[in-house]
Amino acid sequence: MSTAKWKMAAGAVACLLGLAGAGIAAFGSLPSTPAPPAPMPVPAAPPQKGEPASKVKTNAELAQDAKDRFAEFEQLLTVITELELLKHRREIYAAGRPGKEDATALTKKVADLERKIQELRPRLKYYTDDIGLNSPSRLPWAIKEIKEELEKLEKADRAKSLEPQAAPTNDLKLLNGEWKVVALEANGKKAPAAEIEGGRWVFSGAEVQFGDPGEKLGGRSSVKLDTTKSPKHIDLAGLEGAGKGITSPGIYKLEKGRLVICLGDPKSGEKGRPTTFATGALGEAALITLERVKDKK
Repeated sequence: MSTAKWKMAAGAVACLLGLAGAGIAAFGSLPSTPAPPAPMPVPAAPPQKGEPASKVKTNAELAQDAKDRFAEFEQLLTVITELELLKHRREIYAAGRPGKEDATALTKKVADLERKIQELRPRLKYYTDDIGLNSPSRLPWAIKEIKEELEKLEKADRAKSLEPQAAPTNDLKLLNGEWKVVALEANGKKAPAAEIEGGRWVFSGAEVQFGDPGEKLGGRSSVKLDTTKSPKHIDLAGLEGAGKGITSPGIYKLEKGRLVICLGDPKSGEKGRPTTFATGALGEAALITLERVKDKK
């Protein structure tokens, strides 16, 4: 592997700005096959006049929708079950009163209930297996235990939602300044320390510049963070030169003066975003570790 290739990776120029995909492929990955042409986009139907555009719901809103629908379903199912039981009870009473027994009606009712019992047995077994019990006779105990546990968890969630929330950390401010490249890995291969020494990244506001060892800072890229994801998301998009407009999706973590970034293939968009801080022998990803450069006094 040539020194030039490691230098290119150390500065992250090719990797981040997507220059012909060389930033990742240069470190021993298998030759990539050309991607099939993207299908022609189908234009979305414009909203009807006076009809507001649909809004994507948050996870909290979707959870609340599910709870609302369950409350309605629970109420309907409870009422219908009670009505069905009441219907059978009334018919048995009417056909079985002393001195007015209706043998035909009672025989029919017994057969009807036996059929319903046989229909319910598979459902009983399904829920017994789902809860993990060997015997259906333990279902009343299991139902009580599960209800109590769910109520406890829901109560804890409600209490947590009422707690004062800490102000979100402004990671962009924490990134501001100069960082030196101390480790670089791509496709399972680590760059020799001597060949990345002197590589640096300089963050300023929502932008970053990269510098190869012994060279001046290169082109600018925008920095977009999403601290609500786990692991946290980072997107680096070229602002000038050959990589202008090309975005590399990645994840990052800040820990004790170190910044660790794992970047995916810019050609794959969101699908190429890594989920762990590892590259793998065949994965199109780059793992960069940086340390903050202390201010000179």
